[in-house]
Amino acid sequence: MSATQSSRKTGNRNELRTCLSFEDGMEILRPMRRLLCLALSLLLAACGVESDNPIAPPEKTIADTRLEGVWKSVNSDDYLHFATQQHSQGMDFVVVEHGKGLKVSRFLALPTVIGGVHFFSMIDTQKERGKKQRYAFMRYAVSSENVLSLWGINQEAVERAIKTGRLKGKIHVNSKDKNDRDAIITDSSENIAKFIGSQDARKLFDSPPTKYRKISSR
Repeated sequence: MSATQSSRKTGNRNELRTCLSFEDGMEILRPMRRLLCLALSLLLAACGVESDNPIAPPEKTIADTRLEGVWKSVNSDDYLHFATQQHSQGMDFVVVEHGKGLKVSRFLALPTVIGGVHFFSMIDTQKERGKKQRYAFMRYAVSSENVLSLWGINQEAVERAIKTGRLKGKIHVNSKDKNDRDAIITDSSENIAKFIGSQDARKLFDSPPTKYRKISSR
């Protein structure tokens, strides 16, 4: 699908197609995309956007202690676990899914704050040798009731920014279906942060929120 809005209206088959990336006329399933879309269904809305660089580089990342602990989905038996890394400001981010068996996916999350709004960049830490890894972006908020809400980025807004030169990047289009495409941001972290800061975060990250309730601080 070409956009967040489109993915909302489709069934599981089309959601799976959203996860496919098209490069040099060939269909490939990128490791990061596979994990984000299949093992991490909460991020389906952000599935069509990847970035070579995070919103903020690791050395400028601000660990958010509010995220530390275990969170349970309000709609399923899936869990998230955040833990601050000892030697950096990044956070280990583990997703545990209880479906047909137990599935565990591991990521590095790099939280940052822009204009009072919280975001994190995330990247797969279960790298497959020889495969390029890219970041996905999320907006998040933690309520006073310890409920974590996550929003994915709007793909159409990113594509417009790439086409108008506000962001450096490229758009991969499926040669068999021009409505099926991926936006790849190649710009620097500094310019990505400037772009996000110039937008209304609620409109730029506008997917329906996925919510998790904290069940443990460890």
